[in-house]
Amino acid sequence: METVGWEQATARRMARHGLERPVARAELARQAGVVCGIHAQVMGAAELSLALRVEGATRADVRAALWEEQTLVKTYGPRGTVHLLPADELAGWIAALGAIPVPESPLPDGVRFDERQHSEVIAAIGDALADAELTTDELTEALVARCGAWVGERSMPAFQQQWPRWRQATVAAAHAGALCFGAPRGRAVTFTNPRRLVAAFDSALTAAREATAAERWAGGAGAGEPRAGRGGGVGAAGAGGAGAGEPRAGRGGGVGAERAGGAGAGEPRAGRGAGAGAERAGGALGDRDDAGRAVTPALAALVRRWLAAYGPATAAQFAQWAAAPRAWAGELFAALDGAGELTAISFEGEPAWVASGDDAFPDAAPDSVRLLPYYDAYGIGCHPRERLFPGRAAERALARGQAGPFPLLLLDGVVGGVWHQRRSGRSVVVTVEPLRRLGAARRAALAEQVERLGAIVAASPSLTIGAVRVGPHA
Repeated sequence: METVGWEQATARRMARHGLERPVARAELARQAGVVCGIHAQVMGAAELSLALRVEGATRADVRAALWEEQTLVKTYGPRGTVHLLPADELAGWIAALGAIPVPESPLPDGVRFDERQHSEVIAAIGDALADAELTTDELTEALVARCGAWVGERSMPAFQQQWPRWRQATVAAAHAGALCFGAPRGRAVTFTNPRRLVAAFDSALTAAREATAAERWAGGAGAGEPRAGRGGGVGAAGAGGAGAGEPRAGRGGGVGAERAGGAGAGEPRAGRGAGAGAERAGGALGDRDDAGRAVTPALAALVRRWLAAYGPATAAQFAQWAAAPRAWAGELFAALDGAGELTAISFEGEPAWVASGDDAFPDAAPDSVRLLPYYDAYGIGCHPRERLFPGRAAERALARGQAGPFPLLLLDGVVGGVWHQRRSGRSVVVTVEPLRRLGAARRAALAEQVERLGAIVAASPSLTIGAVRVGPHA
């Protein structure tokens, strides 16, 4: 079994994320897919997160790719949270995300949709948005006209408000290919149908779902079996619930709530060797595993892409990233192992996976200073978390164990502090709080990063090294 150390893995992750050396401008949209989506709940952070990975890019370039060139799409992505994804890869993402099981809705009877209502609402959303960009209120009116007053009842609790009842199906509609975000109308969010943005979307979606039709690969009872109320047809696979609709709070205890588990179902075991898949009955994707479930090509592609960006990693860590049941993820990885899609390696003395054929790692350790914004993909997706957030970094840069709510100072690919930016007119003051003393070379590299940040946000930057007194983002 090949052995990979922390510095090797970190160097590969940094390189692939475009953090060691930015990618070319022509790769801007593609890079959003390479890192498995750019978190966009905070749009300003998303613009910074993607632009800093692309040579010379600014937030204006990200906005142009999203709203003018339409090479990016804003939609509900992994974990049911808002992400930027490449437009030409959207169908594959939808096919994969729609195959990930979600928990039963916690909404009470009379609010929670039954199977028929769920399917009806998702179909109506797709129809209402087929030729329009609609605000939430406009979409509510359109759905009431198509389905009846029940769909617009303000009975779904969210953020100290009562949302229209249809919004419990928002993520499901996105993962069914019926909804994504349209261009903002002033401060108002709009929704539209992805077919208006992506050419030949239906044929691409059909191709991405090949070999399994409407079937879904799901774990055992209590770990992802289809449940009443999730709805039928294509949209059933992505249903959200209360607090799970936008974003899916409660799907997995939060991005950082779960810790990586030990070797279990789907985890490689010491001594199995790089050819671990040979121990299982082989088979092509689209075949069925021992429990009779279909393994979709879209899920296989998602796991391989995720491992390319965040591997070596375990099934439990994938489950945490995807907010999916651990048992289901373990069975998925075991099936992919049996199909020869995964290779077992030893990572920091523990068993882990990489995608087969993607087991090369650099020898040189990373050597860089980087500033990552709120909810950057690197901080959320990389594990083991105790190595990425060592010692005091876990206390200072995690919020109740969750990665994302603090902007991160990376030193050689490891969290070494936090930072904050305060905009005032055409100026931006960047305060950086390192957790250890920075030498002259590190300070110079940090100053370069602050200049780069200023260029991205079109502001004149200044750097202050000191305590950051702003708390975590909500």
